[in-house]
Amino acid sequence: MLKNTVAIALILLFSAFSPAAKLCPKKKNTVIGKWTWVKTRCCYIYPKTKTPDSCQCSKSLELYKNGKYTIIKDGDTAESGVYTLKKGLDIMNPADQTPLINIGSSAPAIYRFDHDTLVLNRGYMDLETEYYVRKK
Repeated sequence: MLKNTVAIALILLFSAFSPAAKLCPKKKNTVIGKWTWVKTRCCYIYPKTKTPDSCQCSKSLELYKNGKYTIIKDGDTAESGVYTLKKGLDIMNPADQTPLINIGSSAPAIYRFDHDTLVLNRGYMDLETEYYVRKK
């Protein structure tokens, strides 16, 4: 039993520091990148879901390292400007660490990741929640 435990520990140790482990680094959750819109859900009183199929439209969001963004609708640049990231939705609570993104002049969105999907939630103001999948 002890030999098995030691063997397993050694295998895990060597695999963690092997060259193969460095070839596949874990991708950190970051908003920076190119995103394809997959759906919007709005609003809580009378919820409806809008998708590219339901509106015969397309939308993508590009967020750059320099704090700039571009929104492309149906193949044309629809909007570009500056986005900001911050923490804290509740200004009365300094310990609040809710991640927020301000994209242009739109209302701040609470953002989170669900695997490779970026969720921009403005539901706290009874507005839409947008879902974007990271472009490969």
